[in-house]
Amino acid sequence: MMFTKKSHFKDTLKEYCVQEGFAITILWADKSRYTATCAAKCCEWRVHASKLPDGRTWVIKKLWPDFHTCQGFGNLQPYMQCEVGSSQTHGRHKGKP
Repeated sequence: MMFTKKSHFKDTLKEYCVQEGFAITILWADKSRYTATCAAKCCEWRVHASKLPDGRTWVIKKLWPDFHTCQGFGNLQPYMQCEVGSSQTHGRHKGKP
């Protein structure tokens, strides 16, 4: 999966965390790479993305395994930040007082 820039990748990852109901721990994040794991110690899920040689495009290079081995957090979504929640609800309430 490819992304136009790092912020696009991070926003997509945040939305995925909220949708699936789990938290992540960021192992490292710098100008050219980003690796995160599931926050549950019993879960082996991890994602690694890095910048392509064009200097702008980001791509997920490793997503392992394809599913979480933990139960997630149910209704508790600790990674959800105000800007994520507001960006998801903004379109639904646009133009409604």
